[in-house]
Amino acid sequence: MVRQPDSGCSAVTLAGFALILLCGCASHECPVSTPQKPWPVSSPRELRVMTFNLRVRKVLDGPNIWDRRRDRVVERIRGFDPDLLGTQEGLDFMETFLRQRLTDYTFFGAGRHDGGPAGEMCGVFYRTSRFELLDRGHFWLSTTPEKPGSRAWGALVPRMVTWVKLRAREGGPAFCWFNTHFDAWNPWARAKSAALLRDQMPRISCSLPFILTGDFNSAPGFAPYRTLLAKQQPAAASLRDVFRAAHPVAARKEGTFHYFFTGRRGGRRMDWILATSHFQTIRCEIDHTRGSNGYPSDHFPVIAVLRARAEDESALQWLAK
Repeated sequence: MVRQPDSGCSAVTLAGFALILLCGCASHECPVSTPQKPWPVSSPRELRVMTFNLRVRKVLDGPNIWDRRRDRVVERIRGFDPDLLGTQEGLDFMETFLRQRLTDYTFFGAGRHDGGPAGEMCGVFYRTSRFELLDRGHFWLSTTPEKPGSRAWGALVPRMVTWVKLRAREGGPAFCWFNTHFDAWNPWARAKSAALLRDQMPRISCSLPFILTGDFNSAPGFAPYRTLLAKQQPAAASLRDVFRAAHPVAARKEGTFHYFFTGRRGGRRMDWILATSHFQTIRCEIDHTRGSNGYPSDHFPVIAVLRARAEDESALQWLAK
């Protein structure tokens, strides 16, 4: 685990994904999603969480290059107004753009290649007015998690986890939040990454409640999902799938990765929000919004409202504003 001094926010370079469609349906063939109605303002006991793979900047994305869709990304973030925003695939200049637009948030992230300016980030944004930072750090999904840029198990590029420990400014117990992005190509690397993450989270959180967001490049039912949601001792350290809690019956159109041009919904649900049993799911959705000029990313963001369970409310005063 690498802890970072409170003074720095970090940077990054390219890493990433293979080219997906450069040609596809014509604009008239792509249905434009009706923007979701604004969600009601959260009560003091509620927490808004968003996970959003930004799609790393690729010149070959043509009309869907980051430069042309970055304002759409900000629109979707502002449309939900999260307390916690976990991003994946953000390069330093991409995260810097978001930081300049999201001035009411505090950002923390590091490049996966060196823990500094090189590589994609698993960046986290938390609402500055609501939370104070108690601790923060990174670890790499490898056999040497303390070593920046390390990789293992056949992963093509380094993969990492960024975490923060937060507490409401009005006081109360802390909670931890972890954000990650698993390997895109190797199922063995994803399985081993899940096992490492499952071991690290309780150790870092020290019995505190915690939330996990990320792009896991895997669908529910496969090894990473089973590992992360396996029952733990103590039971309070067990994670639950926030989306499945809101939608108990699996449906065909739950995919979160899509092609820019098609916006398909039948693929894998690979972007998850998981939380310990301290949290009750009030609502969780996949935001399918498409603007007139296209989608903000090749992933649909996942958004959720959580609340402290009744039996935990006295202990989880950090949810109060």
